[in-house]
Amino acid sequence: GTASVALEAIESTLTVTASTDAEITIDGTRVGPAPVVQNGVRVGTHEVIAVDAAGNTRRRTVRVTAQPSVLHFDFSTR
Repeated sequence: GTASVALEAIESTLTVTASTDAEITIDGTRVGPAPVVQNGVRVGTHEVIAVDAAGNTRRRTVRVTAQPSVLHFDFSTR
């Protein structure tokens, strides 16, 4: 029915990968080590942070749409 279509429009899936072991945080909530497949992410803009074992931090703002999104953090470059 129409209810499920509306639900799909406001939530999506965000997959976060990293070139090394990294702890992933989405909108201030720690979601675990990469790779992370986060379901039920609201459509819109989210702040994603990856921190590797050495404490290097990568911060990215990602716009999530109804289509599943993939975000990759590359720690091989400074």
